[in-house]
This record gives sequence, structure tokens and C-alpha cells, in this order.
Amino acid sequence: MIESLSYKASDFFIRNNKIKLEDRDAFAYGLRRLILNGFMLITFSILGIITNRFIEIYIFLLFFIPLRKYAGGFHCNNPLTCYISSCLCVMSGVYMAKYINSIFILFILATISMICILLLSPVQDKHKKISQNEQKAYKRVIKRLFIINTIICIMIYNYGLFLPVKLCVSGIFIESLLVIFGVFKNLCDNKTINNPDFN
Repeated sequence: MIESLSYKASDFFIRNNKIKLEDRDAFAYGLRRLILNGFMLITFSILGIITNRFIEIYIFLLFFIPLRKYAGGFHCNNPLTCYISSCLCVMSGVYMAKYINSIFILFILATISMICILLLSPVQDKHKKISQNEQKAYKRVIKRLFIINTIICIMIYNYGLFLPVKLCVSGIFIESLLVIFGVFKNLCDNKTINNPDFN
């Protein structure tokens, strides 16, 4: 339904000379992402109210979304699957933060996750190709995000607020998993393209 709507909107803009025909797929994909993100924010709000984790969810998203944008990672091909998996990732991150009470474990988890992301990202998707210049730029942004997040976490922790630190680390950890899965997905996709008989 969302895919059909996005292409109808693309065709409307093409007919009115707002976008070019060759940009149809890219525009439709961007519109699908916009609609899906809107639905997800509404869902996150509802889940936050139901689970009494409204503030935690949006603190998690505050750290997670910028990193997700530039590091990339695994993306589902189906909008519904993407919607469900995004909800699961966010809620998993929020509840993971709830049960981590050791600063040592947080430090180890954050260190391993950041190294993983720095080594493997940015991970492109077949719908969103990244040029070499963009890769270098994204890598710089990711490093800056890590520096900013680290400074924020240290300041917050010194004020006795442990939960936002845990949510930040869980966000970095979830993104590291998505980066790893994204790399494997791209490898499998490339193997399938290069070997059509591959199952």
C-alpha cells in the first residue's frame, strides 16, 4: 500500500515537471521512508505510553537516529518488515538499558560496538548508494558523534544520571549489530548477483 502510494505520488510530480523520470525510484523510496518514519514515531509514542517508557524511548532515539543515519546498516526490503523490525530494535534497546547496571560492562560494550562501527561503516544499501567522498564524510561525522556522545555521557554520569548513559550505549550496540547484519546482507546480495544460481 505504501509502495503503491509512493509511486503514484512520484508519477504525479513527474507529470507536473517537479521531478525527472529518472528520479522516480529514488523519490518513491524517500517518500516511503518519510511515511514509514512518521508511522514509527507514532508507534513509539504509543508503545512508550503503554509500557511507561515514553521518555526512555525518545532518549534512546536521540542517540540512535543520528548514528543510524550516517553509519547505515541492515535495511529490510519490505516496508512492513522494516516497520516491525524498527520497533523491535528500539524496544530491545530500551529494555536492554534497563537491565545493565555495571559501568564496566557498559564501557566494554560501548568500546567494542564503537570499534565495530568505525571499522565497518558506513554501510550502504541498494536503495541508497554512497560515493567514496560521502563515505569519507560520513566516517568523519560518525567519529564526531562518538566524541559528542562520550562527552555528554561523562557529563550526565557525573551528575548522577545513569539511565541516559545506558540508553546511549544500548543505541550504539544496536547500531553495531545493524551494521554487521548490513555488511553480511550486502555480501549475500553481491554473491547472488554474481552467481544467479546461488541459493
